[in-house]
Amino acid sequence: MTDEEIAKWQEELYELECSCTTGPVMSEEEQLRRIREIATGEFRKRMRSKLEARIRELPQEIANTSDPQKKARLQLDLELLTGKRKAGSTDREATS
Repeated sequence: MTDEEIAKWQEELYELECSCTTGPVMSEEEQLRRIREIATGEFRKRMRSKLEARIRELPQEIANTSDPQKKARLQLDLELLTGKRKAGSTDREATS
């Protein structure tokens, strides 16, 4: 990766950091590690793995939850993550 490419990625990461409201500012070493991760596709793989794990966990959480509001929120999360909505369901039903 060239110095110009690294500088471009650092600027983009800085802009992202500035738009975030939590967490510490990334060190230059952390920025370079994340840039490499993004450039090699490892970041996408890691995020996909986290998504798949969450999709697997949600049905169990839904089954173990007795609070109707929490259950509705978890169900909505699952629907949003999988892109599958129940016929006739609305956001209002999930949050009321």
